[in-house]
Amino acid sequence: MKNIILYLNGDRGIKVLETLIKINKYNVFVFSLKKIVFPYKLAEDIIVYKLIKNINDKKHILNIKNINPYLSIVAGFPQIFNEELINLPDFGTINLHAGPLPKYRGGSPLNWQIINGEDQIGLSIIQMAKGIDTGDIIYKSSFKLDLLDNIKSVHNYANKLFSNMVIKVLEQIESKSQVVIKQDSHDSIYWHQRSDLDGRINWEKMTSLQVYNFIRALTKPYPGAYTFFSEYKLRIFLAELTNEKFYGTPGRVVKIKKNKLLVICADKGLYIKKYKFEKYSGDLKNGMQLK
Repeated sequence: MKNIILYLNGDRGIKVLETLIKINKYNVFVFSLKKIVFPYKLAEDIIVYKLIKNINDKKHILNIKNINPYLSIVAGFPQIFNEELINLPDFGTINLHAGPLPKYRGGSPLNWQIINGEDQIGLSIIQMAKGIDTGDIIYKSSFKLDLLDNIKSVHNYANKLFSNMVIKVLEQIESKSQVVIKQDSHDSIYWHQRSDLDGRINWEKMTSLQVYNFIRALTKPYPGAYTFFSEYKLRIFLAELTNEKFYGTPGRVVKIKKNKLLVICADKGLYIKKYKFEKYSGDLKNGMQLK
């Protein structure tokens, strides 16, 4: 069987590995920066799993040369690959990028797509190149973003779809039927990797829909969007849009209804359904001002 290298960092790569095991056509050499707990027993006859600290280390590159890989697959792996490592496999290295390219180059593409109010979530598989997400697109797909979806459900959809996309790419390589799309650098847009510092809600400038998208893009398993009451940080995990016409001072809690709190945004009110204070034992109350 041909050898495939899989660099993974979590659920996306685990789902791809599960699919590769099922088709049972390749030996898979798996590398990760941290210990991965797999939800199933690895097929030890076709899977080799190793931890690694630096993928550009000379020892690792020599190891990959000895493996003589057919293809390398990068699934959420956070390190930057050097050109030698990228080009070692017969068919190079492909990257599973969770955004439509070239519109969503860079980091946190799933979060950004939700925050930006996209109605479709785009995914791309690209031939890895020296630049950041600049390689040729070899497969792309998308799925509808429902208003009730959040980052967790979007990750689940994306991981499942990526597995199918990888199989399609392998089939195309074997049948020599790949269709390559060159990226137009004039259309490229870069987005930075998000951190918790980017998660603060601006009630005065963000509409209720923007706050809603912001909250569902940063909810669990992420830390959650946040705001402040006095000096206390408040994490918000679930919100609900409403057609009710409530207006007033942005950030003001103005209504409590069946354990939901209405908070005024830049345009109108938004219901907050799940939240948690940090270092404060009280609850949100009518009349409180969030900032």
